[in-house]
Formats: sequence, C-alpha cells, structure tokens
Amino acid sequence: MQQGEYYAPKPIAAGATVIVGSRVAGFLCTTPGTLTLTDSNGTVIVNLFPVVAGFNRIAVFFNYPQGNTVTSALAVGTLLL
Repeated sequence: MQQGEYYAPKPIAAGATVIVGSRVAGFLCTTPGTLTLTDSNGTVIVNLFPVVAGFNRIAVFFNYPQGNTVTSALAVGTLLL
C-alpha cells in the first residue's frame, strides 16, 4: 500500500459557507477568489485569503474541534480537510 498524505474532500461553491472540523489542509481551486476562515466562537482567523487556480496550501488547526467555517467569496473548488 502506498503511503502519503490523504484528506477528506469537501466541495465549496462561490458565495457558500462550509462547516468544517478542527483542520483545513488545503484548497484545490478551479475558480480564483478568496476564502475566509472563522472559528466556532465567531472569530475570523483568516480574512479574505486569496486563492488561485490549482493547489493552495492552507495549514490551519482551529482551537475548536467542530463548528468552524470556511466561506468562499467567488472561489470555487474542493477543500481538503
């Protein structure tokens, strides 16, 4: 069996918000835009993070295990969790 890094994919559309767990590893972007990461307490951790077409590394570990969100502004693609 091949070893490596594996992630759970979660599609996100432009203008959408996705609830995530405690980690976000990256974003496979098909349409450039920005992402905002907010913890479950309502604190914006990363505001309007620009993403370009292709793979964007986002190594974030939230302080809360659940209820954190990623919001897209125009960006379309797949979050890697």
